[in-house]
Formats: sequence, structure tokens, C-alpha cells
Amino acid sequence: MKACVTISIQAEKSEHSMERFAHHLDKMVNTSHKSRKLALRAVPILAGLCLLTACITKGQIKSDRERDDLSGSVHVIRTEKTFLLGDKALDQKTEISEITYNEKGNKAEETKSKGDGSLVNRSVFDYDTGGSLTAVTVYSADGSVHLKKTYKYVNRAEGRTIEESVHKGGSTLLTKAVISHDDKGRVKDFSAFNADGKPTTRQVVIYNANGKQAEIDYFQDSSSQMGKTLFIYDTQGKLTERQDIGADGSQSGRTVFSGDIERGADFTITEYDSKGSSVSTEHFVREFDPHGNWTKETKSKLNMQSGRMEPVEVTHRQITYY
Repeated sequence: MKACVTISIQAEKSEHSMERFAHHLDKMVNTSHKSRKLALRAVPILAGLCLLTACITKGQIKSDRERDDLSGSVHVIRTEKTFLLGDKALDQKTEISEITYNEKGNKAEETKSKGDGSLVNRSVFDYDTGGSLTAVTVYSADGSVHLKKTYKYVNRAEGRTIEESVHKGGSTLLTKAVISHDDKGRVKDFSAFNADGKPTTRQVVIYNANGKQAEIDYFQDSSSQMGKTLFIYDTQGKLTERQDIGADGSQSGRTVFSGDIERGADFTITEYDSKGSSVSTEHFVREFDPHGNWTKETKSKLNMQSGRMEPVEVTHRQITYY
């Protein structure tokens, strides 16, 4: 079982990339403005944790390629997302990304571009001789350094601690984060600080008896709890529901997952508000290559006025292998 946690709650899903889960959960709607911002902020934060932590499965360090839920010796994966309006593509809103993995399966470079092919940014990943990530440098389109993230590691008997520092332009400190793990390699605490060292947000992860995420508690300024998220699984260990709880203990919303959202070809995500009314339904259909990696994903969304499902995004992935 993966000890990888993407806080993409993202809730941990067995044998699933949390980054992809974060992609879906980042779209979800909670209620209270502050708790919604904290909950959604936790998605990309926790989604990125696998990248920082070198997720562990039964003591084995997982590669980026494995954490991204890719099968086979993937070398380059190019993703092109096109947004739709009715049956027409909004070409000006197309997003393109390309990730290159080294032979060990870790990210070497990632680029993001607009639909016309013009570069938005490029990220370069550096590692030490032991394979731990030491830095990520993000370059702007003109080649200047936009951000640089550096990582320090401390190994203790109770678990590993990672410190991430984010610098603007490669030199001016913006934020710091401290990620603590338990003795099984799972993220248990994420604390963020501003440049002055003042705590800004904190997330604490609680696991169930099967080792899956059961709860994430959200805090502001490290101590004031703003809410929590609960995760419910079926008897086979598949995530079936997420519940968002406000600071006062009331349910601010819930999300129901139908179908295999891990590696399924067809699944649905439905969101409900605090009163139990449906506020959003999204349906995903995927096509796969012979290696078992999906190459096309069509996302449809329920039109609340017409009652019909309408396609809103089509994502194509071109995958080359070593």
C-alpha cells in the first residue's frame, strides 16, 4: 500500500496518483469562505507532498513516475487540455504541459505552454547522489529564474522531516514549509510559514486501521482549527465519499465518488451543499494505451438548467517510452 499522501487532500487512494486526485478535488465546492480556502489550499499542497517526500511503499522509495500512476518505462508525457463550449473548442484556452522523466523514473524537466505553443514556464529538478530531490528551479518564458524551491531532510526514528524553502527570483525568501512523516513514511503534519517565520496554515493527517487517510484537520496560524475533511471507503478500500466539516462541527458539504476514480475508464463525481442539494456533477470517460496509461480523458458537467451532461474539457496525453 502506498504511504504516499497528497493532501491532492488529495485523500490517499490505494494505487493511485494523488496528484490526479487533487486535480479533481481542487474543483470541489465547500461552504464557509475561510474553510473553503483552507481546504482547497490543502489540495495542491498535499498533492505536492509526494514530490517532496519520495513516497514510500513497504519501505520502498517510489519514483515520480510510479507516484504519477504511470505504467511502464515512461520517458516523456505530453498533456494537452482543451476547454469546450458546446461542441466547439476554445483554442485560446488550451493548456499544454510536458514532463520528462529520467531513467530512474523521477522528473527531470517540466514545461507549461499556451495553446499557441508559447512557453509559460519551465521547471528543472535536481537530485543528490541518493536520489532525494534537492531543488526545483522554475524559469519564466524569458529564461529568468521565477522561483526556486530547495529541500532539506532530517531523518529521525519517529520519521522523516522535510523543509521546503521557496525563493522569488531564486534569492528572496517567500515561504517555508515543514513536512513531518511518521515511522511508516506517511505525511502526518504540514506546516507553512511566511518569510518572517510566522505560521500561516497547518494540516494534520489521521489514518485509519487500513493505513488510508481518514481525516485531515485544517488550522490557521497553526492552532485555530478552521475545519476538517473526512474520507469514507467501501469494503474494498475504494474512496466513495468525502465530507467537509466546518469549525462549528456542522457539515459544510460532501462529495460522492461513483465508479473507479483510481484507474477506471468511467466515473462520476457529485458535490452536495450543506443542505444535501446537488450543486455539481462531473462525469469522466477515459481511453487507455496497451501499457494501461490513459491517453484521452473527456470531462462532462451537468447543466443544472437543462439537466443534460455537456462536455467541457478534453485532455489528450501523448506518451513515449524508453
